[in-house]
Parts: sequence; C-alpha cells; structure tokens
Amino acid sequence: MIQRERRKWTVLGGLFLCLFLIIGPSIDSIGVYFTPLLRDFHGTRAQLSLVFSIFAAALGITTFFVGWMLDRVDARPLMMAGAAAVGAAFFSAAHSHSLPPLLASFLAMGIGVGACGMGPSAVVAAKWFDQRRALAMAVLVAGMSAGSVLITPLAARILTLWGWRICFKLIAIPIFVIAIPVLFAVSTSPPRGGNNADRAGIDTLPGLELSPALHSGAFWKLVSVTLLTGIGMYGPFFHFIPFLITAGYTTANAAWIYSAKSLVSMICGPAIGNLADRWGCRRVLAVGNAVTGAGMLVMLGAASPSPRISAAALIAFVLLYGSCGGTVVSLIPALTVESIGLRRFGTLSGILLLTATAGQSLGPPIVGKLFDLSGSYTIPFAAGFALEIAAAFVTWRIFPVPGSTRIVAPDLPLASAYDYPG
Repeated sequence: MIQRERRKWTVLGGLFLCLFLIIGPSIDSIGVYFTPLLRDFHGTRAQLSLVFSIFAAALGITTFFVGWMLDRVDARPLMMAGAAAVGAAFFSAAHSHSLPPLLASFLAMGIGVGACGMGPSAVVAAKWFDQRRALAMAVLVAGMSAGSVLITPLAARILTLWGWRICFKLIAIPIFVIAIPVLFAVSTSPPRGGNNADRAGIDTLPGLELSPALHSGAFWKLVSVTLLTGIGMYGPFFHFIPFLITAGYTTANAAWIYSAKSLVSMICGPAIGNLADRWGCRRVLAVGNAVTGAGMLVMLGAASPSPRISAAALIAFVLLYGSCGGTVVSLIPALTVESIGLRRFGTLSGILLLTATAGQSLGPPIVGKLFDLSGSYTIPFAAGFALEIAAAFVTWRIFPVPGSTRIVAPDLPLASAYDYPG
C-alpha cells in the first residue's frame, strides 16, 4: 500500500512536468504569439483567431477519441506520440510563411495536445487516485499554470530578441529532451490487485455504463457547463494579452501580468482542489465559475486612462481570475466522476472536452470579430462574464446519479451488484 501511494504521487509528478512543458508553451502562452503573428501575416484579428479555433477544435476532437481509447488501451504510447506531434508542430510553424501552413501546424499541435494534455492526464490520475481526486486534478492544472508562469514571459523575451520563429524552435526542444522520456518512464496504469478499481480493469470500476450515463440529467448539465465556459471563458482567454497591448502595455509587460495570473492559479489550484475534496466539487466549481466571470469583467478597467484604476483592475483580475480560472479545467473531470462514476470516465470526459472545444473554437473568432466591428473588447468580455454566471447556476444543480458508486461484476447477476465506497 505504501509503495502504491508513492507510485501514484510519482505518476502525478511526471504528468505535472509534462503538462508544464507541453501546455505552457501551447495553450497557456498562445496569446503572446498573437500580435507578432498578426503583424507578420497581415490579417485581421478575426482571421488570425482561426489559429486558436483550429487548434482548439483539433484538441477537442482528438481528446474525444483518445478518451474513448483510454477506456480500452494504455495511455503511454498515445501520450508519447502526442508529445512528439506537439514538438514537431512547433518546428513546422516556425517555417510557415503564409496563413494556411500556419493553420496546418496549429492543427497538428492541437491533435498532439489532445493526445497528451489535460484530458488523458486526467484519465490517468483518476484511475490512480480513488481518494483526493479533486486535489490530483488541481495539481495537474497547477502544472499547466506553472508552465505559463515561466514560459509566457520567457517566450515574450525571446520574441523581442529573436522573433517568433526562433521562439517556436527553442520551446519545442524540451518537449523532445524531457517530456517524452518522462512519459516513457511513467506508469500510466495502476497495478492490478490494489483495490476494487484495479482488479479487473474497467469491469470492476464503479459507475454507470455509457448508455444510462448519456441519458442522465447530470451529464447534460455537465455538457451545458462545459459549453458555456468554453465560449464564455476561453473566448476572451486567448485575447487577454492582445487586450493589454491595445490598452497601452508592452508585450513584455502584458506577458508578466499574464504570468502573475498563472502564478496565482498555480498557488491556489491545489488548495481549491483540496477544498473541493472536503466540500464537494459542485459547490466549489459553481463559486469558481462566478469568480472567474467577475475577473474577466474587472479586467476591462485596465484600459482606463487613470493609472490607479488600471492598476487596481489588473490586481483584481490577477487575484480573481488567477485563483479560480483553473477550477473549470480541474473540477469538471472530478465532478464527472463524483456524479456519474469512473466506469466510462474516459469516454465521458472525451465527450465533455469535445463540447468544451466547440465553445473554445467559437469563442476566439467571435471575440475577434466583435473587436473588429466595435474597436473594443468591452462587449465580448461582458458577454463572457454573463456566460460564466449562467454556468455557475447550472453547476449548482448537478447532483450524483443513482448508481454512480455501484459496481456490477460482468460475470455476476445484477442482484450481485455492490456499492463501492470510493
């Protein structure tokens, strides 16, 4: 038992490091590349936002298929292949001289992140951690935030010194040198015979089968929450650094502000995960959605001509959005297990991430188009706040489905079903 406890934290540490190296320079730093790419490719904000949309769409579709596969196969080869695809995509993007090759590179990058990012990492962590699952998910999100804390300002500095092409090549190197070997060394499946979740694979995992899970009210509320937050939170998310630049901040300063937000997220994430294990994912996620929306709304004050108001708005944004912005990523998987069970978690999490991706794909170009039409980020950021509040209300109404903790052994009659106290 002690050995298994050590191994599961070692696995979590390896996943933390990989998310640091892969998500940090891709999803979490993608906004810092926006203005240099906009300048070099001579497009509109709506056109260049297609880079984010294609990336997000590829990520979500891949995560769906990977989630389905992870109910059946080991995660290690898929995640290693995904990491290699991300590194290769950065090198390919560095050699793009027009928008179509750049879009193709970010398409490949999205596929790679979908195969090795938060989705498959959450599935692996959920199988290892039958207790303190929300904390484990929050640690994974902290890994992504840590990558943003260090890599975003580093990328901004490299952009200033040598340009985005050199930047893409340099940040790809650690993926090949560190992330892929770590994924090779990490055990992505728990040992057999430890507890009920380990003895015979998926057949003895607690929870609903796929059909009743898909027909449950809890699942469709989870779908609603992921769609609302996909549009409401991630639409503005990719435009935070461009917004700060239009407000008069330099690229370097905007990157440091974004990094400060990620630092707060990295610090608060595990604490919020621990809180969710104590108070329940539903309550903590609902409050987190509302606070995240408030953070987006107050950020508009950063464009104020008054230095005091601008500074106060940025501090409020860093604290509000930073403290709770990661709760959606970390607690949706944990709330899925809490509400429906672990039995078909890979497939269900893939569907939910695909839904979130639909919102993430729509959000950035909508925000870019609204800016092109109005010359301001006020309307899209205010809309993001409203959608986050709606997501908070829906989250508050998500409750466990009957049978979410029940195990039905395949070789026993239904009357032999028993409850699993995890």
